[in-house]
Amino acid sequence: MHRPTNRLVPGRQASGVFSFLLLGVFALLSLLLVLIGAQVYQRVISSAKAHGEARAGLSYLIHKVPAYDTAGGVQIAAGAQGDMLVFTETRGETPYQVCIYEADGALYEYYGPAGEQADLSLGEKIVEAHDFTLEQREPGLLYIALTDSSGQRRGVHVRINSAPASLSG
Repeated sequence: MHRPTNRLVPGRQASGVFSFLLLGVFALLSLLLVLIGAQVYQRVISSAKAHGEARAGLSYLIHKVPAYDTAGGVQIAAGAQGDMLVFTETRGETPYQVCIYEADGALYEYYGPAGEQADLSLGEKIVEAHDFTLEQREPGLLYIALTDSSGQRRGVHVRINSAPASLSG
């Protein structure tokens, strides 16, 4: 009868250590790949969010301007924290104003009676945005620009058909 011996075979011991090391390297590289993928995914999502915010804000303004494109309906005013886009309209016999302005790193909209001191603290947040600027490039052409949360500056030109020579109020 043959009895098993307790002697270790040199080739088998080295093969077991090599297999264990190979498995460890595979596990570490897999973990590294997951971490790199998570970072790339986070950057893509962050960039898409910032791009989407800027597009939403500019799109909102692009569509808001023609809605108030009447004589004197669109003006640029100086607000407490920079430029302010002011739209005016009359409902019944009461004039109202819509003020779009930047405060605390976001674009806000305030709607209230015209002619009164606007309480801008009651404004509604539209989107995250910084450095909101308005510029009349030529009569009837308004340039609107803002910086999104990723720091990228974006701007658009909007034609105002009923604009006077100057939009400054």
